[in-house]
Amino acid sequence: MSFDVLPNEILKLIVSFLSKEDAKKVSLTSKKMYDLTLDRIWYKIKPKYHLFGDKIGISEEIRTVGFFKKLSHLPIREISIYYFPKWSCKKVHKAFPLLKLLHFDRLESSTVLGFNTKYFSQFKMPMVIYTHMLEVSNQSHFDELLQVMKTCNVVKFVINHFCEYRDTYQIRWSPVQLETIINAVPKITISLDCLALTRKNAKQFYKSISRNKNCKVYKRTAKHYRYLFSARDIGLMARYDIKITKLYSGYLKIPSVENDQSLQKFAEALTKLSHLKSFEFHYEHLPTTIDYFTNVPITSLSTHAFEISGKDKIEKVVQTLSKMKSLRRFSIGSSDYKFLPEDLAMFKGLPVKYIYLAALDLTKKNIPDFGRIIMEMNVEKVQLFCRAESSIGLETHGLGGMYQTICWKH
Repeated sequence: MSFDVLPNEILKLIVSFLSKEDAKKVSLTSKKMYDLTLDRIWYKIKPKYHLFGDKIGISEEIRTVGFFKKLSHLPIREISIYYFPKWSCKKVHKAFPLLKLLHFDRLESSTVLGFNTKYFSQFKMPMVIYTHMLEVSNQSHFDELLQVMKTCNVVKFVINHFCEYRDTYQIRWSPVQLETIINAVPKITISLDCLALTRKNAKQFYKSISRNKNCKVYKRTAKHYRYLFSARDIGLMARYDIKITKLYSGYLKIPSVENDQSLQKFAEALTKLSHLKSFEFHYEHLPTTIDYFTNVPITSLSTHAFEISGKDKIEKVVQTLSKMKSLRRFSIGSSDYKFLPEDLAMFKGLPVKYIYLAALDLTKKNIPDFGRIIMEMNVEKVQLFCRAESSIGLETHGLGGMYQTICWKH
């Protein structure tokens, strides 16, 4: 059936479920689909970040009035102030007549905005304010911030500043400071890295966060931050119904491998986080007994989580993985044990996305068997992780080298 017979309303609904990248591809198929995908592609324009918070987006050289005039016909409804820090409210409205929401994000990679209530108050439209762009280092700054919350149409507030990179401008907030802000806006998102969490005040923090029913929290990184969440922290988050959706083992104070009882209690505490959608283990933090965590929403795992020494061990690994209903990505990495074709075939039906060739017992004779099994498993990437002089290689073919074939070099 051709898409042309479907009403535009149905096609727009289908497009709304696509990612921006997929919508861009669909827009190239016809003039009709180009028009129908405009909303999905151009609804929101926000710069991307790399790991340290600097932006990747439209360069300063082309961020001119003339450039944005060329975008005025597009259905842009959300945009970041990053693109035009010196523009007046009137100029913004004129350039983007359909604009409904303004994001007050960081202006430049080296710029922090001092408080100026008049600057914010000139924008009458709904706004999202990010602490990443503000200097919040003393009580007067907090007072100014609270005044902005009261006088401006702030619909969402995001606490996401990088304390470790600009200590002169940003501080980790105390429980009292968070308390003054938590109910000042309808929605709030908090990076836990921005809070001065300790064992003594953790309960006070979680209790404050729970007062705003539209508050979501996340943790950005384990680097440069000493506080790790214990089983007590996880229990408090569950008790106060903290909306944290993603956790990583590097954020947690996981009990030592010798203490099985504590490890089991830790896993049980994680299952009580009703909003948790994704939990990932780093290879450095793997427990010896992964079986305790089968009811935790683990989304990514590798063979490093298991002790594999033979076929019987592989069967047990497959059984354990089959119990993990949230698992979306499993990697078969290198280890002392080399997988035979029949070993690899046991993982069919599991979400194996990456395979390292060093994990396979490859010979010239069994390469076709491995290739056939990998094709049946819908593997996304086969990684060559061998010495340069190895007899095993990967041949790429197809558009942009999108297909790979395992080959014998000699």
